[in-house]
Amino acid sequence: PRTNRALIADSDSIEALLNDSSIKASFATSLAESMVQGAIPRVAGFGLYESQLIPTTDGQYAFAVHPSAMAVAVRYLQPQAPGEYIEVKRLEDAQSGLTIGYRRHYNPGTGKHYLNLEAIWGKAVGVTAGLKRVATTA
Repeated sequence: PRTNRALIADSDSIEALLNDSSIKASFATSLAESMVQGAIPRVAGFGLYESQLIPTTDGQYAFAVHPSAMAVAVRYLQPQAPGEYIEVKRLEDAQSGLTIGYRRHYNPGTGKHYLNLEAIWGKAVGVTAGLKRVATTA
């Protein structure tokens, strides 16, 4: 899709874009403040983000991604003996639907309170066309 896309690039690629004459010219009129800040908010319909975690040893220097590229599933783990805990809650993010379990208990042997946050989760490839590597052709 042409909406909600992002380009995540390494530092050298971001620097090259900041020094590109055609991009500088486009910022000269409408987005001069972005150039002053040293940031390009969007380029060619992609939100632009810098990452220092992209392994550049294989010639990859960026990737274009849409949220549909990954699917995540999370399920709440109901405690089998809720009476053993001081407090038990199911916490759910209304926007994303991600759910985690909250459990608080006390160990009289150690004199400590414990807090556990847990989830049963899984991941899978979503739409494979939702992520594309950008690499050199050398």
